[in-house]
Amino acid sequence: MKKYYRLSILPILLLLAIGCSEDSVKAPELEVTPTTLEFPSEGGMTSFEIKSNTNWTITWDNPDMLVSPKSGSYNKTITVSLPASSSIEELQYLIAVKPEGGVATNVRVKQAGRFISGDVTLKVNNYAGVISFGGNRQDLDSLRIMSNVPWLLYGPEWIEAWDGNRWVPLSQTNAVIKGNRTTEKDAEGTMIQRLRTKASNTGEDYKMADLVLKPAYSGTDVQVTLTALQLGRHMAVPNYIAALSDGIATDWEYGIDVKSILAYLSDEELDANDPGDFGEADPDGIAYWDSLEENTTYYLYCYGMGSDFTSMVPVQTGSSMNQPLAEIQNVNLDFDQNEWTWQVKMNKYCSGYRMWSFSELFDYPDIVLAWFLGLYTQDESMLSEFPLYTTDKSFNWIMDSPQHIQVVTWAGGKGSNRYASVIDRYNSTTDERYIEAPRRAANVKTSLGSITINRDDLRKSIIRIK
Repeated sequence: MKKYYRLSILPILLLLAIGCSEDSVKAPELEVTPTTLEFPSEGGMTSFEIKSNTNWTITWDNPDMLVSPKSGSYNKTITVSLPASSSIEELQYLIAVKPEGGVATNVRVKQAGRFISGDVTLKVNNYAGVISFGGNRQDLDSLRIMSNVPWLLYGPEWIEAWDGNRWVPLSQTNAVIKGNRTTEKDAEGTMIQRLRTKASNTGEDYKMADLVLKPAYSGTDVQVTLTALQLGRHMAVPNYIAALSDGIATDWEYGIDVKSILAYLSDEELDANDPGDFGEADPDGIAYWDSLEENTTYYLYCYGMGSDFTSMVPVQTGSSMNQPLAEIQNVNLDFDQNEWTWQVKMNKYCSGYRMWSFSELFDYPDIVLAWFLGLYTQDESMLSEFPLYTTDKSFNWIMDSPQHIQVVTWAGGKGSNRYASVIDRYNSTTDERYIEAPRRAANVKTSLGSITINRDDLRKSIIRIK
């Protein structure tokens, strides 16, 4: 008799199922090599390897970085590209490679900073060694900073700086003010950093401290150091000084109790026993000397009445020859249209020019008008009124009824942001031309001229030209 055996396949199927389940739930594996990628500041392309037993995706935190492919399966070579960096400091980014059902592995990306050593430009154009503040609270001044690197500013807490939103006290140890590189789009390639005093100085002596400008990275000893002074109650010093080939003009910084300033200009340094013939100047006015000798160093002495502190500043007049010039040409009045038109043409030495046009004629010497232009282009709030023109240009001014007009241009030279030693000036009442200063006799001694000004009235006189 045959015996039959019933074999159950259920255990076998279960065993097979268990084996298959163990294979399907095997932990995802992923390895990247290398785990750090390094790029030069110029950017470039490199790669890393993925070894995996599953699908994966890639994400990264720099939108300028290109990673390809950004997803895939198993083993793959991944290319990474970065553009050039303009940062002085090293930059770091992360690339995350995440396996399906697993934990991401990071690849660190480092891009070197653009270290500048021999070609660092960092300078203050409007002050060489000393910046003086008047004795009053909130006495304003500014630095014109030219730089091809980011920078930091340090200084005493009695000086406040404008950070773009508010006034903040400086610090000798903490750079609360940070600036960027300047460009040709900035005023004369410089940035204006506004400063002011925090409180009045009621003492006889001045406050003194260093203002230090440094690159915003280590590895270079380039820096600019200025001595900052806040004047004592009876002290006085020149503020903004303008110089042409035949004239010098200045306004003043002074202490809280200065009622009058005594000033003297000499073409030689004074002997202590021969103090010179000092003239009296208005502290709120402009002092000027004209009919000077060109290419000559003059010494400007001044003091506030009641003070024994005498300030001396050397000032150099320039040459009238081979100067940058923006010449005013073809001035015309169309009576029917009540419209003035003129052109300005740059000579071969000129890289750009400022222009001032006004209808209220001022019978001032050239040097005083040059002082107006120079001072207002130090004033951030007035820069829009005095744009820097860099090409020959035609201008027009339409008025309600015919009036007289005066136009002044002051040109800058190539390779420098300094103004020329001459200006050009057109006056419709006399058609006076001031293109070239006449030669002067040697050892000219001129008396002090002083005028009181109302800057608000001067601003109102500016013509909005097209």
